[in-house]
Amino acid sequence: MPFFINLISREKHMKKKSFFYFSTAILAALLFYFFFAFVKKPQDSVESQQQTVLAETTKQFEPRVALSDQTSSDGAKPIAPPPLVIQRRNSSSPEKLPFEYGLLLGKSMDSKKIQSLLFSKEFDEQIDAFANQSLADPDASELSSIYKKMLEKQMKNNKIKIKLRRLVCGTSICVGTMENGNDSEYARWSGVFLDDSATPNYGFVNSTISVGADQFENRFVFSTDPEANSITVPHK
Repeated sequence: MPFFINLISREKHMKKKSFFYFSTAILAALLFYFFFAFVKKPQDSVESQQQTVLAETTKQFEPRVALSDQTSSDGAKPIAPPPLVIQRRNSSSPEKLPFEYGLLLGKSMDSKKIQSLLFSKEFDEQIDAFANQSLADPDASELSSIYKKMLEKQMKNNKIKIKLRRLVCGTSICVGTMENGNDSEYARWSGVFLDDSATPNYGFVNSTISVGADQFENRFVFSTDPEANSITVPHK
């Protein structure tokens, strides 16, 4: 009898012990689950948010390179700006721009008339008349403004210290003067002007004129019209 009772007691003890281990394992599994579900997940979320913020910050501060600052693949020289594109609505006519029309022989620049203008003592008065006609024509007025800005920018970029005194354009021809320079400085500017695609020109005539004691100005005429791309020199 005592043996039987003792056997039952051991059996109960073993069942309690087994139940204890089972309960402990269940509790441990639950704690493991809650740890990864509610603790680890927020950490992952924080890390994900940090990565998102870092990516946005990097994107925000990516360097923006202007066209004029871009370099070629070998990093040697700046990429040249795109050439000036001019939208033309009208062409010169005796009625709208008689001064400009007088400098053209058909679709060619008239060398004789242009030379006469450049050496004329009434040069400024004639440019005044041309300016009034240009202001009355939207296309001519717009071209005058565009080329004036481009020429001034061109001289600044190339460190040319002469000054653009006047510039007036029609729809095919521009006339202007440079001052505060000498022959070599004017020659340097004209070389830059002729080679620069930012200031397209299809015919160019210029002369350096003495306007006072040790004072010289460079008077010039050029074509902005691809169709007026020649200069006619009269036969002697």
